[in-house]
Amino acid sequence: MLGLSSNVAAAVFNIYGSKFAKVSHRDKDVVFVFGEMIFMWEDPMKAFARIVCVLALAASPWVVSSGAYAAAPTLTQHYQSSSGKTNIEYYGYDASPCGAGVSCNFRGVIKVPKGFEQVEVFLSGFRLEATRQADAVQQVSVTVNKYLYDATTGALELSVGAVLRTKSGQDYALHVSFVVILTAPNVARFTPINTGCAGTVNCTITRSLPTAVPPGMRYIGLATQNWHLGSASGPLRLNTLSGHLASFTVAPPSVNLGYLCFVQGGRRNNKMFCEWAAKVIAFDPAEMEPAVSPIPPAYTFLGWNVGTRLFWANHSSIPSHKPIAGFLDGFEGLTLTYQNFPYVPGIQNSVWLIESSADNFRIDPSANDTAVTDYGIFLGTRFGNTTVASRYAYQESRAFGFLK
Repeated sequence: MLGLSSNVAAAVFNIYGSKFAKVSHRDKDVVFVFGEMIFMWEDPMKAFARIVCVLALAASPWVVSSGAYAAAPTLTQHYQSSSGKTNIEYYGYDASPCGAGVSCNFRGVIKVPKGFEQVEVFLSGFRLEATRQADAVQQVSVTVNKYLYDATTGALELSVGAVLRTKSGQDYALHVSFVVILTAPNVARFTPINTGCAGTVNCTITRSLPTAVPPGMRYIGLATQNWHLGSASGPLRLNTLSGHLASFTVAPPSVNLGYLCFVQGGRRNNKMFCEWAAKVIAFDPAEMEPAVSPIPPAYTFLGWNVGTRLFWANHSSIPSHKPIAGFLDGFEGLTLTYQNFPYVPGIQNSVWLIESSADNFRIDPSANDTAVTDYGIFLGTRFGNTTVASRYAYQESRAFGFLK
């Protein structure tokens, strides 16, 4: 049986029960993610070790401080398909200062269109920025969760937040964009993955999803809801930070994947963990058409020896070249690394800014078959410098589809 045995689980709660209850009371989102992880890991002793690590990381409870600015998410774009069966909305969420003893996570209700049977939320982009210095990193996470949707009122309860935990414990600011999809079961299928792994430097998640793309539907993409990477060996000057697909095949109705996580310092001997929640998205082709990528089936960007912040308005046209009603642009995964060519052994850096942003979603006013998103990629090493950094390589992949 997967997960902890009842004896190990009992031991955990007997030894750490009061602290675990404290974390549960003060930050339900964290416990929700970690709770899922505990009972899904295959190795009981790894699960036990992970709980100990979680409790160590959570020694200070995460609560919203009166000094933190954390306004509710803001609606930035709305699309509706020509059939009216699907709505897509984009939101932005900003909060600061966040840090030790201060959680900037939002949990509350936003108002979305009513009358839908199926509602999902996914990350679209993020930016995490330390406020004092470039630093060694222990934990990076970005999460959005859906809880309840009232179809009669359009009230959607959700949470959104992020963590950048560094050696100095300094505060940080966050920006997260996310997408809400409202549709029907006969129009779209969302197949969940909620899991994790642990290892030395890296670990791999494999999944086979035999019914992810039903007959009459097409694969659109893999959109992430929780992207959480951490070091179990203390804060690290980073060599590589990655949660990204390593292998992927779509043979409808099946989808098979391998997801590779890296949290690596220069010495390549640190312990790490990874938590990942995502959903495979399939749609009726009369409602949504997938984007075409040079590296199918993923919609991906990559580059080497980048010494600056990359920021561009990305234009993507529907393959059929027909007018679009909108588009879906969700975050799948990201790799940031100093393993450039030629590779320098042992290279590592303190960082202050980690960015994989996606904002300003729009249809090109001069080309109604073209979607435009502003993307940003950066691994900042020189505090306060948002333009230049030590040279890095990156790969970012997205779930992208055109709404008809």
